[in-house]
Amino acid sequence: MYRNLYFLTIGKFSVDGQEHIGYGIGCHQENTNIIIEDITLERNAMLELIDRCNALHLSMTHLCDVIEDFLVDQSI
Repeated sequence: MYRNLYFLTIGKFSVDGQEHIGYGIGCHQENTNIIIEDITLERNAMLELIDRCNALHLSMTHLCDVIEDFLVDQSI
């Protein structure tokens, strides 16, 4: 069985003239790649999410829902 491989993405982004480093998540599954950038400014929080996704063998189908839940939790 092929497992998804989630990984950290890092980029420089600009919002209203203010630059920041944003962290996101990428996933490689067979011949398909998905990258969602600039989710959070918190590197460690993103690494924890990536570790959970890999440990639970999260299907790419559910990635957007997981990110939405992550963002809600980060705003509390």
